[in-house]
Amino acid sequence: MRKSIPLILALVILMTVTLRLSKGDVAFAAAKSFDIVATSSSFSPSSITVDPGDVVTLNFSVPSTDSYCCGLDVRSSAFSTVTIAKGGSGNATFTASSSFTFSSYWPASSIHKADGTVTVQTAAVQPPTNTNTTIVKPTISKVQPGKFKQKTEGSFSIIITGTEFKTGAAVKVGKVKASKVSRLSSTKLKAIIPRKNLAAGKYDVTVTNKDGGKTTKKRAVTIVK
Repeated sequence: MRKSIPLILALVILMTVTLRLSKGDVAFAAAKSFDIVATSSSFSPSSITVDPGDVVTLNFSVPSTDSYCCGLDVRSSAFSTVTIAKGGSGNATFTASSSFTFSSYWPASSIHKADGTVTVQTAAVQPPTNTNTTIVKPTISKVQPGKFKQKTEGSFSIIITGTEFKTGAAVKVGKVKASKVSRLSSTKLKAIIPRKNLAAGKYDVTVTNKDGGKTTKKRAVTIVK
């Protein structure tokens, strides 16, 4: 029988340790103890805060100077009634799961005297992190004007109409990058295109947003001799 005592104690200790899992982190529930002075008019402190799973002991004492002759009963739905003589003490132990109220009464008459609270705080729920960002591709419906004369100097401007154009969008005519792009709105861009590297022919117009969204309108600009 003696050999089984350490094993029993080990099992009891193991059973009183509560693991709380939150977002992959493991936290051990704490054993917490609070000293509370109970009188015929109040509890001090009257409120305590604990975490879910904590093993909590409330140590009540009734001072010998209390106005009532015969001590107090402390009652709650979370623990059995604790009867405390005047000048004496008593305790209640429970595992924290939800908030509750405890109250004191005169034992002989069951007259309600004071209330206290145990608040079991809950961890804030974090919104899930969205790791899958969807890139919305822009579209091009038209490019105006669509025809220019071939020149070796200067530049020309085009207005690109479409959808989902974002600030910082880049524009190309063929392989020639726009020297300046103005976002007039989410549906309209103005681009300045250098002429010198554009021979006669038909060119695709490409819009690329900073987030990688990209679209091309085939043969949208014509350069003529």
